[in-house]
This record gives sequence, structure tokens and C-alpha cells, in this order.
Amino acid sequence: NNPVYIIDFVNTYTPEPIDVVIEGTKELIGRELEDGEFTFQLKNLSGSVLDTADNGAANANNIAGFEFAPIQYTHAGIYTYTVNEVKGNLGGVTYDETVYTVVVTITDNGDGTLSSSVDYTVGNEEKTELAFVNEYDAEDLDIDGLVSIKKLISNPQGVNHNVTPEGFKFGLYD
Repeated sequence: NNPVYIIDFVNTYTPEPIDVVIEGTKELIGRELEDGEFTFQLKNLSGSVLDTADNGAANANNIAGFEFAPIQYTHAGIYTYTVNEVKGNLGGVTYDETVYTVVVTITDNGDGTLSSSVDYTVGNEEKTELAFVNEYDAEDLDIDGLVSIKKLISNPQGVNHNVTPEGFKFGLYD
């Protein structure tokens, strides 16, 4: 009577994690775009901010890129986020109020690897990228109270020149 041994072999399957970077562009019409001037938020569906990013340096077309820190995925699934621009207080700038829905689809290729696709929508409209556009208009600047001019007429020798403050003109130029 020989004992019978049952041997179980247990294999586990774990694909390699994959990093996905969500990125977009920023364009400013009307003046030169500066590095780090605009901020963007990546949020989960409950509205919690997961990451923020600032625009980089602008190219010759006055368009700059921005990107959030890579997100690491370890298994297949569908992950949904929103991306918006943070409204700042730059004078003369009209901010882009677009809110993008970003859907990251992670697929298990069955060979130990994961692959990803990223889709963007605004409302029900599909987009090919995250592209925020702002406009700058100097006429929208409120400069009331920012400039104060005072003219002092000094005549230490007491010579009468018939000069009054009304005889001077002042101008504000770009």
C-alpha cells in the first residue's frame, strides 16, 4: 500500500504595471504666453483633486504643453477623470471654462503586459486632445486707481514764470 500524494501547482498571473500620462496644451491669444502662468487640475469623479500641473514654455505658435504626473495601473479596467483649468486673476485674460472628461482604458494583453488608450470628451462631443485656449484683451483691463499722477512746481528763486499745473499734459502709453 503506497500512499498517493496529490501535488497542486498554483500559478499566479500578474501583468507588469503600466504608467499613463494625461497631458494637454494651452494657447493664449493676444499676448505672449509665459511659462507656469496657468494651472490645470486632474480630478476623480467625486471631485477630489488628484494632481495639478502648470503650463510649460510656449512654442513659436504661443502654445505650451502641460502634463500631470504619471498614473500607474496594475490591472485592466476603465478609469474616469475630469480636467479643468483653474481660473486665475490675470488682468485682461478670459479663462477657458471647458471641463474635459478623460477615460483611460487599461487592457490586459494576456501576455503579462497591459496596454492603454485615453479618450477625451466635452459633454457628448469626442475630442482628440485636451486643448485649453484663453484670450487676452488689454481693453478688459481695469486700471482705475492704478495710476496716480501729481505735478509739483517748485520755484526756489521766486522767479515768476506764469506756469500753473494746468499747463502740463500727461499721457499713459503702452
